[in-house]
Amino acid sequence: MTWMKSSVFGVAGLRVARKAKLVLSESPGRVTEISRDLLLEGSIFFSLLTRNEDLQKQRKQREQPHGHGPQGAQQTCAQVQKSFHGLPPTRNTPMLHSMRETYTPARESSTSRLFQGVRIGLAAALLSLAGPVFAEAPEAALRAALEGYSGGSVIADSIAATPVPGVFEVVSGKDVFYVDASGRYAFLDGRLVDMAKKRDLTQARLEALERIQFDALPLNAAIKTVHGTGARRLAVFEDPACPVCRSLQASLAALDDVTIYTFTYPVIARESIPAAVSAWCAPSEDRIHRWKGYMAGSTPPGHIDPGCEQAMETVHKIVRFGEAHGIRNTPTLFLADGRRIVGAMPGNELEAALSAAQP
Repeated sequence: MTWMKSSVFGVAGLRVARKAKLVLSESPGRVTEISRDLLLEGSIFFSLLTRNEDLQKQRKQREQPHGHGPQGAQQTCAQVQKSFHGLPPTRNTPMLHSMRETYTPARESSTSRLFQGVRIGLAAALLSLAGPVFAEAPEAALRAALEGYSGGSVIADSIAATPVPGVFEVVSGKDVFYVDASGRYAFLDGRLVDMAKKRDLTQARLEALERIQFDALPLNAAIKTVHGTGARRLAVFEDPACPVCRSLQASLAALDDVTIYTFTYPVIARESIPAAVSAWCAPSEDRIHRWKGYMAGSTPPGHIDPGCEQAMETVHKIVRFGEAHGIRNTPTLFLADGRRIVGAMPGNELEAALSAAQP
């Protein structure tokens, strides 16, 4: 039975080794595809070797006289276990190398030596395979992929392997960037770009993280104005001391069928704080007119009226919300679908964005 098992493992090992040799002679275009199967097969084969060897050692221990092999082995393991933070070896906690040596018989069988020989040969074959897979094979394919995805605008002067498997350095003129083995995904200035779809995946992820559900905004702390039917919704965080916010006012006024929630967000200049409090201290029907006056250039009060405590609390609420949600710039707009827009945009673009954001 032992001879049969040895033969089976021996044949399997030789098969993997031959396959490794074959892969080394394949064309670069097929190396990566074939090597994946080979590496998986080699990994499984190593597991079988290790498992079979452990079973043989355990059987030999049971056959030894009481008080010799097994007892001594248990005492040694207990000492090693104590130094290993008191954790016994389990299926999820691999044995330390010294613990494995405790179980090694004084003389290894011919079967163990056979396994060792096959293991060394297989390891050499797999290691020799790793170089072409990760270094040489992709260069021609990567050049073609980069030129194809970029429409010929990216010409690689050099392509080199990096310490990270599957990631390659590309030098194009004075630019250096990194790509995966397919050439489709590139790392450009710290951003992951899908070259095939011409899409900045990092930006898409950032936009997803920056979204805020519209109803999660503190709408009760906004000055509300309705244009036309008011069917569409838009939120604006703005500051009177912000020139870009002022330039946005004409585009906002031209929008139709929209409800605009204006958040007085005094974060640029000290004088913006009395302006925001003054707007909220006015009667509800006058708030938007007073605020729009400040946005148009009217001089805000030089101090905060002590009687406007509720208005001060409202402004503080807006500022706290903005700080908690990373609203660092004005103007910052939020569409009905939660998308965040930082900065002003032309009226036609804003109109299109509003329509696209509607459910």
